[in-house]
Amino acid sequence: MRVLIVSFGIVPEPARQGVVFDNLLKALAPRYEVDALTIREAEMPYVQRYRGARMLRVPVDGSHEERVSAFQRAVRRQIEGSDYDVIHVRDAAGALPVCEMKAYHGARVVFEVQAEQNLPDGGAADGSRRSDLAPRQLACLERSDLALVRGREAAEIIQKVLPEVRVAQFPPAVDIDAFDWEPVFRRDGADPSERRIVYVGNVAEGVGLEDLIDAMPIVLESEPARLVIAGPPRGASWPRLSARARALGLESRLELCQAIDHSDVARFLAGAAVAVVPHVAGGDLGGCPSKLLEYAACRLPIVAPRAAAVRS
Repeated sequence: MRVLIVSFGIVPEPARQGVVFDNLLKALAPRYEVDALTIREAEMPYVQRYRGARMLRVPVDGSHEERVSAFQRAVRRQIEGSDYDVIHVRDAAGALPVCEMKAYHGARVVFEVQAEQNLPDGGAADGSRRSDLAPRQLACLERSDLALVRGREAAEIIQKVLPEVRVAQFPPAVDIDAFDWEPVFRRDGADPSERRIVYVGNVAEGVGLEDLIDAMPIVLESEPARLVIAGPPRGASWPRLSARARALGLESRLELCQAIDHSDVARFLAGAAVAVVPHVAGGDLGGCPSKLLEYAACRLPIVAPRAAAVRS
């Protein structure tokens, strides 16, 4: 069986999406003949054997719309030039050309409903919550053979709106052997009484990191603590967070770290007093953040939003 995996993303990358993609390839490549179509960045090879699959990378440039259009053209060319039994698409950007060409390629289409495509606007007047789904998501779901979702709430939304679509839940998972235990790690010269409050994930606007910094004065009223934020920064995230800490007089209480290799996350978390998940994306269409499961596998106390995905 020939499988094409389509993702408008960069692989490999230290962010969780890159890790999820790695796990997907580990599962599928030993069983099937797998091609993967992703975005090329910097000096990455155009074609590469990766995790047992043939990785095909598309160079894209310009605005977000121009990048999406270039990627979609590459998806169409790939489908026109090769025959596949299954096409697994990990976002609506890649799914649209696949679904539009379904009559041409004849492959079964598996569509992952990702939280970042969710554009909620309060629910439909008839109570169907059709408006919880972006128009491009609806277009892809209507032509998909299988929709993959992270949680029960997302499955219920889709099945109510499109009952004919087959939906399967695939909750995020972690490798327990990689996360289960690490010796306590403390930096040289660190204050042994200072508790480390740790966040590991994307460093970007809108993921709740400003709220963590704003909460530190309240924490420091009770005991000495340090907020440690680690992950790949997006845009001007670090200067913005540093300026916020400086305005609150917290420069010495904030530590910003570069992206950590996924294999080192458990070691980085060792010695933390608390791990935090400040934000859950996607509303009911979202899923449990994989960072929360990594924290739990390391047996850390966790602070997270009271969201449906977290409760599940």
